[in-house]
Amino acid sequence: MILTVKQLQSIIDGNPVGDTFPYFGGLPEDIENHLKAVVATLRRSPLLDVEAQFDSYGSGYASYVHVFCAKSNRQSTVRRGHIDCIDGIVVYLSRLAPIATYGVEQRTKHQQLPIISRGFLENRRIRQLPNGNWSNELDEIITTLENFGFLLPSLEELREPLPFKAKIPTIFESECVFDAIFYWED
Repeated sequence: MILTVKQLQSIIDGNPVGDTFPYFGGLPEDIENHLKAVVATLRRSPLLDVEAQFDSYGSGYASYVHVFCAKSNRQSTVRRGHIDCIDGIVVYLSRLAPIATYGVEQRTKHQQLPIISRGFLENRRIRQLPNGNWSNELDEIITTLENFGFLLPSLEELREPLPFKAKIPTIFESECVFDAIFYWED
């Protein structure tokens, strides 16, 4: 297991865990600054167009920052009428542990209205990639995350059932390690 029972319970309670700063010994603003530095580094990549959601979707609390990475220069965008369909890799950066994961996401953006659809990384889409070749973009993302001290647990580790009963403040229904680390309460 990637985290101990005590660490998982602490994360579910909204308390950071980790062995290194800012998760160990840092303030919440130190963690946010660390996450902003990760996003800033990803945004400097010539391979990626990056959008990050830091505000917990405008309500409630998200235990993670939602980072959407599309291919640069609209290479992963297809226009259908007045709608852009954008394939990308979503990255979840935990606010409560130096852990990240990724998966596939597709966004739609209306050209005449300020409407953008966004999704959530569900347990079933962890570690999946969009169609086509995304190896260079994924390598860039993983290298950046590792350079900032993030662990990227395996699919099996994230889908592992929790070894205890928990009340996770999430909109999703499963009770696995992924849900304990990456939850959104409204």
